[in-house]
Amino acid sequence: MRLYVEILEDLIMVPVDLVPLNRAVPIVVLKALQEERMVFMKDRRIYSELLKRATAGIADIKLKLGLSTYFQKIWI
Repeated sequence: MRLYVEILEDLIMVPVDLVPLNRAVPIVVLKALQEERMVFMKDRRIYSELLKRATAGIADIKLKLGLSTYFQKIWI
């Protein structure tokens, strides 16, 4: 993947951070999609699937954090 980054940086003359969104944590995916930092996407349908997964992942994390805070208050 490093070769792709070097080629892309040479072409656009800007530092590049290449992150496969299908393997990234939900907050990174959501941030990339919201800020439209995508340079290449094989299929536009992937956008909605990534957005759906990222949103669900963040909701799960918030729920878990909320529940853990709730249970901490009960047990303390």
